[in-house]
Amino acid sequence: MDVLAALVAGVGLPLAALAAGFAWKSRDGRVRRVTGEPPSTASVARRDAADLGLGGDRLGAEATLVQFSTEFCSRCPSTAKALEDLARGYEGVRHVEVDLTRDLRSQIGSA
Repeated sequence: MDVLAALVAGVGLPLAALAAGFAWKSRDGRVRRVTGEPPSTASVARRDAADLGLGGDRLGAEATLVQFSTEFCSRCPSTAKALEDLARGYEGVRHVEVDLTRDLRSQIGSA
């Protein structure tokens, strides 16, 4: 193997991958301002809160943190605890967990 090719493969490619990883991480999870027109409501599929079993009595006055979980989710219990703690810290904020496994079964059974 040529020394230059070995140098590029051994040093250049890992450095390029590292730079790409840092670029990805810098953008991941950041809130960005969206420009342009929002999509029209006709083009967006909507579901009422009631369709998910979220009647007005379960919603917060200011905000509602909705967590979609399943029976098999290993991270859901810790996420639920974190969201409940966050909701308790603010007045008018509630945490609601929607179990997709259970709710999907009930929708299939009622169909």
